[in-house]
Amino acid sequence: MKKKNYLKKFSLNGKVAIVIGGYGLMGYEISKALSDAGAKVAILDIHAIKKKKIRNSYFIKFNCKNYKNFKNELLKIKKKVGFPSIYVNASYPASKDWASNTFEKVTLDSYKENIDIHLNSFTFMAKIFADFLKFSKKKGSIVQISSTYGLVAQNMNVYEGTNARNNMTYPIIKGGITHFSKQLASYYGKHEIRVNNICPGGIEGKFKATNKNFDKNFSKKYKQHTLLKRFCRPDDVATAALFLASDASSYITGTNLIVDGGWTAI
Repeated sequence: MKKKNYLKKFSLNGKVAIVIGGYGLMGYEISKALSDAGAKVAILDIHAIKKKKIRNSYFIKFNCKNYKNFKNELLKIKKKVGFPSIYVNASYPASKDWASNTFEKVTLDSYKENIDIHLNSFTFMAKIFADFLKFSKKKGSIVQISSTYGLVAQNMNVYEGTNARNNMTYPIIKGGITHFSKQLASYYGKHEIRVNNICPGGIEGKFKATNKNFDKNFSKKYKQHTLLKRFCRPDDVATAALFLASDASSYITGTNLIVDGGWTAI
């Protein structure tokens, strides 16, 4: 009997991957991880960045507001790079007034705009990609970056007396993504199309709403609430994405991979 090489299950050699928001805080590390595993990576983002170029990657300018045109981008990628069988959405589209989406300040127009550009883009593009695989009779893996706030509510005690604020819209978006991915997995499973969520905890870096670093008070409170006493790092999410994208997770679909240092455990 031939001995199995389990490390080969993590290899993405010969595969093409798409990373939406591939130059973002988490997306950049995810793109690197997939590239390091051997995949050709098509990075779709609203703009390029000046970070070190990722090996074997191709940048395509794409605005998630135009999610209805995603099928055209898929056809371009197929022609230029090859047939994509891996799809990771790590984007974070938001309105200019995203910081005002608190319970105290949110407006209906802003709420509706963010639901459209974030929740609707995540769900509709994933559906387009699943159909792309289905009609081509190809199997593949879809990975959606959700959040612990798609599973549990914000703990307001952690936010009091800090520069962080509540957000009414964000948990609705992430909760929708979390459940839709399960529904997508249920519908497309018979076509060997796997769909999973990654639910990270607070990411080490800057707040999306304010583009400012966490203040010391929030950092202390947040870390105390986790079992590992630290924030989630982008590379923590990247390795989780590599696992779900590869054959190492070939019997895993419709699940939430929680990467939160134990935030939701207690």
